[in-house]
Amino acid sequence: MIDLLLSELGNSLSYAGHLLLAVDPTMVKKVKGKMSGVQKWQQNSTHSDKQVIGHQWVIAGFLARVKHQWHCLPVISRLISGKSNPSHFAVDTQGNAQPMGIIAAVLAVVFFGQE
Repeated sequence: MIDLLLSELGNSLSYAGHLLLAVDPTMVKKVKGKMSGVQKWQQNSTHSDKQVIGHQWVIAGFLARVKHQWHCLPVISRLISGKSNPSHFAVDTQGNAQPMGIIAAVLAVVFFGQE
């Protein structure tokens, strides 16, 4: 999909000779009923004492200039498993595995894509 975007949009994906990638860690609130992977997340805003029950996602997309407006074309997404049921781990140089937090999941999306 990335190759298709590059071939079709070419220069509109480039700013000062570089591709622009936007990354958004976003929360999706639980609507109703049972859902796998739902947990409590601390809200990262001015209301930091509030919690959201739902899923945390990391979404990355290329920024493209179409005419005089910028648009984000999502190309990668990853569900962050969190503390309730961790499924993604980061291993340090000593070989110690830790469940990935939001920052580690964002870095994995940016540097390694969705392998």
